[in-house]
Amino acid sequence: MALSNDQHRPSFFLLFTGFVLKGDKEGISAGLILYNLTAIVPLIGDKIQTLLIHPGKSLFILPYFHHILLLPVSFIILLNSVHNWKPNPADILKGLVVVIPMSIMFSIPVDINPSVSVNHVRGPWFFWGIQEMLRYLPPLLVGVVMPLAFFLVFSFLPWIPEKYERVARAFIYTGICFYGIPCVVFWLNW
Repeated sequence: MALSNDQHRPSFFLLFTGFVLKGDKEGISAGLILYNLTAIVPLIGDKIQTLLIHPGKSLFILPYFHHILLLPVSFIILLNSVHNWKPNPADILKGLVVVIPMSIMFSIPVDINPSVSVNHVRGPWFFWGIQEMLRYLPPLLVGVVMPLAFFLVFSFLPWIPEKYERVARAFIYTGICFYGIPCVVFWLNW
């Protein structure tokens, strides 16, 4: 595998904290979702909540701290480990083949109408699958276990022996396809 997911983990969290920091109805909803999902983690959920977010007037303080200080420092540290990485042109082309059609299919949504209830909030396209699965499966499984498993699998990719790389890629592509199913269902039902 060309690049470990360790370099992508902080970027996802940076995007999420930035999403919460928008301060609009969408950002507040995202913050409350994060707060409620961390509450269902057995044994340590309340500790995770304390580290990530507080509801009410101080909703934005911890995401702001993570966004402005903690995550940029993480990026600086991680940059030292990827300074020799050069992307494979074939991988760039594959990425463009996926990203360009998606950018044509999905428009950037306008912010949530203030009169819409929170039950009708539609997250960004990359959360559609999770949002759809939350309708049918337990929140602990969909909001905590599955994303954690995803990050763990990607974290161990650099240490997978080369002879198992093909199996690992097949596993990843299969997972992406299965995640795509609830995304499409959400898109069609919205």
